[in-house]
Amino acid sequence: MKESQGFTQGWIWTGLTSCVALMGFVFYTAVNKNEDMLWMVYLAVIGLLILLVFLVFLTANLSLQIDEKGIVFQFFPFQLRPKQIDWDKIKMASIISFDPIYNFKGWGIRKGRNKEKAYIVKGNLGLKLDLKNNECIIIGIQDKEKIKSCLDSYCRKEFSQ
Repeated sequence: MKESQGFTQGWIWTGLTSCVALMGFVFYTAVNKNEDMLWMVYLAVIGLLILLVFLVFLTANLSLQIDEKGIVFQFFPFQLRPKQIDWDKIKMASIISFDPIYNFKGWGIRKGRNKEKAYIVKGNLGLKLDLKNNECIIIGIQDKEKIKSCLDSYCRKEFSQ
């Protein structure tokens, strides 16, 4: 089973598009008014940074795969290689609900209140993995029933909710 999610929230894209449009307008106005070169360099650098942030959000993707070997996930472009966790390294797997703002102070790769490491793109559901080395990882999910079905098939661990 595979699940993939990106940043599709409208408020993110409205904000980023507005920044890019505003930067384009300011740059266009500066060129037409023949502003001095240093001002143009500042605008170009700021414009490139805004474009870089835009591209990061455009390409950001949290992918999750559950199969007979274990769980593989990757939060591209922040993790360049997928992380594999074999079933024999997992003490317990459960599906949880959380509030991204309250529990993790936002979205992305975050540390929780109890030192869990969370990978969150959107929503309020997560696959919580308690590992035998006492680490805890939470991976944001969208399709609770599919994930629960896979966990029932492959892992037979205790589930919540």
